Amino acid sequence: MKTKICIAGKNNIAVNIAEYILNNHHNVDLVAIFNKNDDGKNGFQRSFKSFCYVNDIKEVSLDDIYNEKELIFLSLEFDKIIKPELFQTTELFNIHFSLLPEYKGMYTSALPILHGKNYTGVTLHKIDRGIDTGDILEQVKFDITDNLKSEELYKLYTTHGIEVIKKNISSIINKKYSTVAQETDKSTYYSSSAIDYRNLKIDLNQTAFQIQRQINAFAFPSYQLPLVHKFEIYNTEILSEKSNIKAGKILRDELFFLDISTIDYNIRLFKDLRKTLFNISQEGNIEKLIEFKEAKYEITQRSKEGWDIAIIAAYNDHFEFLDYLLKNSWNFNTSNNNGTTLAMYLMTRASTTSDISYLKKFLESNDIDLSITDFNGKNIWQYASQYGNEKVINLLENYK
Repeated sequence: MKTKICIAGKNNIAVNIAEYILNNHHNVDLVAIFNKNDDGKNGFQRSFKSFCYVNDIKEVSLDDIYNEKELIFLSLEFDKIIKPELFQTTELFNIHFSLLPEYKGMYTSALPILHGKNYTGVTLHKIDRGIDTGDILEQVKFDITDNLKSEELYKLYTTHGIEVIKKNISSIINKKYSTVAQETDKSTYYSSSAIDYRNLKIDLNQTAFQIQRQINAFAFPSYQLPLVHKFEIYNTEILSEKSNIKAGKILRDELFFLDISTIDYNIRLFKDLRKTLFNISQEGNIEKLIEFKEAKYEITQRSKEGWDIAIIAAYNDHFEFLDYLLKNSWNFNTSNNNGTTLAMYLMTRASTTSDISYLKKFLESNDIDLSITDFNGKNIWQYASQYGNEKVINLLENYK
């Protein structure tokens, strides 16, 4: 009899664990429950719903599985509170993005940064009737560096969370795991009212370190960036000069940054100029790009669709601009939020125009991995076949 595993949740962690179970545990009946806000489209993170549809993983509801006695339930960023008493199984597990018993509840990608913590972690635990209070199977602790942003922290949580589950899934399936109860020492909980994301305000009447941590805690470009003096800020640098005027005053206002005073040291706040950066790549303006590089602006930033400036340049036929990036160590296997690679964009352009010159040059000059599949499971040869351009198909046949 197959073990039934239900993954309830969202994003890369749910996708990666589902994929791992499919590939490594064949005697499993895998089903899924999706979060309400999963619209089936890949965004900042992959859509769990889309992945399950592509891989024929059955969607179920909580009501469908309450009476399953031989069930393993994995909550991976699930958006509902689980009531264990409604289940016929006790094999209920959750991955929580904090080092429990600290930071039970909400906003674990912001609060540890905001509070000046120098560490956090992920916790795999049983689900009981409390909020993140269940007994612990395993934890991983890692550092929070001074300038770590909330989006970067979220990605670290996801990476470590995936590894913890992969490490423990066999023992969970075989019921050979052990747990320890959570301690009361350092136990904290934060509800949805702990941060009002609709009304974020940076308190400038603080030290440079505190202001930096506020900026970092709310810098999650896929959703929001903090505002200071009407500018969106994506990064900070604490300067060596001590402040000698009232905290929060503008000392210097330049194109790329804003210097302000604080309680102790001046701080540099870097303005978010992604729209300008993307326009530069859309226009193929290498001179402007060099200005951004010389100002040490982070030119690897992406749009909400996952487009970087190489993809934008390719889409707009600015191949001289693209060549400049590739000669300066750009990732030539870059892809967007759907897994569409730069090579796929160039193949599409060649297929629709019958001009294979740049695609040929791109393939000859770079070590391109054409075996990469997008999140629909298709590679460049399959898409080229759909377009049916014989010149492109014949070119790509040389690289099989």
